[in-house]
Amino acid sequence: MKVLSVLLKNGNGNVFMDRENWRATQEYTRSMFNTHYLPIMTRDSSGVKKKKSETYKSKVLRVAWLGRLEDFKMPILEHTINRLDNINSLKIHLDVFGDGAGAKSISDIAKKLKRVSVSLNGNLDLDKSTDRLMEQDILFAMGTSALEGARLGIPTFCLDYSYKKISGLYKYTLLRERAGYNLAEEISSTHFEEESELEGRIDDLLKNYQKESELVYKYWKKNHSPLVILERLKLILNQTSVTVADILNARLEQADIITKLVSVLDRRNRHRKGFVLR
Repeated sequence: MKVLSVLLKNGNGNVFMDRENWRATQEYTRSMFNTHYLPIMTRDSSGVKKKKSETYKSKVLRVAWLGRLEDFKMPILEHTINRLDNINSLKIHLDVFGDGAGAKSISDIAKKLKRVSVSLNGNLDLDKSTDRLMEQDILFAMGTSALEGARLGIPTFCLDYSYKKISGLYKYTLLRERAGYNLAEEISSTHFEEESELEGRIDDLLKNYQKESELVYKYWKKNHSPLVILERLKLILNQTSVTVADILNARLEQADIITKLVSVLDRRNRHRKGFVLR
C-alpha cells in the first residue's frame, strides 16, 4: 500500500504488467486508480525460424505444457490432461516441460490415461528450448511460457491459475484472444462452459493452422516484443515525475517487516540473488 501511495502521489508512477494485476491490486487496497501498462517482454525472435505455416497433417498431434509443476499451476495442468484424454477424434502426445513438486502427481495421472501419451521431460534448457518447442503443434501455458510459443508462431492456449482443484468445464482461450495483456487470470465462475468446446477448438485450429500460426506471432510482436516494450517504457518514463529520490525518501528500497521476519525464520538455502533454493 505504501509503494502504491508513493507512486500515485509523486506523478502517476504506478505501472502494471496486465489488467489482472491492476484489478487484483484495486480489490486488495479497496481503491480505484488509473494505470499504465508495461506488458511482459520476451527475448527477440530475430533469426529464429518460425513454425511452418502449413496445414496440420501429422497422424499424432503433439501438444506441450511449458511451466513449473508447482502450486497454482498444477490444477489447470491436471485438468487439461484429463480434458485432452476425453478427445476421441485425435491421437495426442503431450510433452511436459518443467519440474517441481507436482511431477509425481502428473506421472501418476499419466499412468491412468486411456488415449493421451505423456512424456515428462524436466526443465527445458534455454539453449534447446526453441528446437524442442518447434517440434510441437500446440502449446498450453501461462505467463511468459505462453509467450515463448507465440514468438515462434506456435498456436497457444493461454491457461489460467487456481489454488484448488478445478470442478466443471474450464473454457480454453487462445493467447491472441486475451485482453488487457493478461497472461493468466484467477479462475472464477466466468471461466467455465456448459459443454466442452476444447475438441472443436482444436479441430478448427488445425483446419486453419497457417492462419493461427500467423495470428499468434502477430499478437506477440504487437504486444510483447522487445522493440514495442522499449518504446512503451520510454513513453511511460516521460509521463511520470517519480524519481529515485522519492523512492529513497520513502525507504521503499528496504525490506518490509514481514520479509525480514520470513528471512530470519526460514532457514532454507538461498541463492546469492535472494531466491530460495531447494
